[in-house]
Amino acid sequence: MVLAAAVLVMATIPVSAAARASTVTASVLGAYTGYGNVSADQAIGSVLGQPLAFGSDYIPYAQGWSGMTNPDIESRWANSGLRMVYGLPMFPTTCVIGSAACWNAGADGSYDSYFVTVAQNLVHFGQGNAIIRIGWEFNVPGEYSWYAAGYSAQFVQYWQNIVTAMRSVPGADFVFDWNPNIGSAISDLMDYYPGSSYVGSVGFDIYDMGWKTYPGPLAVWQNYLTEREGLDWLVSFGNANNEPLSLPEWGLGFTTLPAGSGNVGGGDDPYFVTQIANFIASNNVIEAGLWDSKGQLPNASQNPNATAALISAFSS
Repeated sequence: MVLAAAVLVMATIPVSAAARASTVTASVLGAYTGYGNVSADQAIGSVLGQPLAFGSDYIPYAQGWSGMTNPDIESRWANSGLRMVYGLPMFPTTCVIGSAACWNAGADGSYDSYFVTVAQNLVHFGQGNAIIRIGWEFNVPGEYSWYAAGYSAQFVQYWQNIVTAMRSVPGADFVFDWNPNIGSAISDLMDYYPGSSYVGSVGFDIYDMGWKTYPGPLAVWQNYLTEREGLDWLVSFGNANNEPLSLPEWGLGFTTLPAGSGNVGGGDDPYFVTQIANFIASNNVIEAGLWDSKGQLPNASQNPNATAALISAFSS
């Protein structure tokens, strides 16, 4: 990972807006740099001239329930000085996508004890104030075992069970983030909202890319604003339910190989970074997690313009 500072090369917002963004956005920025990669998060803070506000990671789920309740990841972040954001699986990989048995078991409370243990681990390692992304991107087909299409009633009940179980632990003060992916990847998304008593923020994951072709930075951003269940929808939804917003994953896009077969990223795109910063500064966003697992951003040699925009927007 290259974490050298870049020369500022592009200003896409007025000075007054840039000043506002730098004072607001820096207080909500986090990053995912890989499993337990505390030093890489700290290195990003060094580039920006101030520590990140959040660290971002995931409760592991490949090893079954025992892997989810093993406190390895919590212990790695215990002394980082960062408030944590965790993706919390609803199922381990022992549950297959679309398993009615797993959804019904979650809804009837059979898994509650596991989430009590996760909450106990977090509190024990000083992370009782973590933001918890229960079943992140539950609306993305084929991605995770908790893809929820067709199980809205079970999803809602299971979510409520998880929240109740985790809140029961002394010292717990978690924020539970309702975090589908941006766009209408599942029908009737509102049917999957567990209710404001069980949700502390609502957010989308968003990357700078198109599908099979990249239409350009302005077109990509405009689509993200106006598409069904896009950013404009998120703002309205948050306001209607008195929920603050989040952007738990955001970053430069990637291109699926072979080229043209799937996602197509926009490359070194400062416009996207600046628009993210503007969105944060203009709305009640409590956390925004830069996705940097492969060292894309900040990276002054690979993406100098986007890195310059990041430093401009997120430095104090």
